[in-house]
Amino acid sequence: MSVPQPAQLSIRAGTLADVEAVRALYAAASRANGGLARYPEEVTSDYVRTFITRSIADGVIVVAVTADNEVVGELHCYRNGLRRFAHVIGALTVAVHPSVQGQGVGRQLFDALIHEVQYNRLDVLRIELITQESNTRAQRLYASVGFQAEGRLVDAILNTQTGLMESDIPMAWLRNRPAATKLDARFKPNQLI
Repeated sequence: MSVPQPAQLSIRAGTLADVEAVRALYAAASRANGGLARYPEEVTSDYVRTFITRSIADGVIVVAVTADNEVVGELHCYRNGLRRFAHVIGALTVAVHPSVQGQGVGRQLFDALIHEVQYNRLDVLRIELITQESNTRAQRLYASVGFQAEGRLVDAILNTQTGLMESDIPMAWLRNRPAATKLDARFKPNQLI
């Protein structure tokens, strides 16, 4: 693969036609330095089809593609289906192909997510993710696009590089609004699910 520059990439909504390309991306990312929580053999077409379907139906999914239409990045998140949490999208996962990591692909995906939520998903007030404590580079990216750390899940994950238990860091992006105001009139929980 030739290494594209961020300006040569386009970001678009993910579709079910992307299942195999996203599966290949996830397999590559999971082999590289524990880049994902799943092991390569856990990245199946059914797994990818399921999260793409859920994200299209009740969340957001965006992919970064090269001029040759090669998927080199993907980000998805979706609701958990409970009405009390209808204002939240979570289960956020982002994958960037190892050959283009550190070149702004992840930032472009997060920028697209935030833009979609701010302008087209006014019902979403909160986006949640969890990141491995040792992944400080990712934490800096998430913080730079507006996510804040909200605690520490002690010994929640096995670090596959060291073989030691490690904490996960929950982080969230919150729609800017005064804390004391009532929910926006456009937000009607009984109509979301």
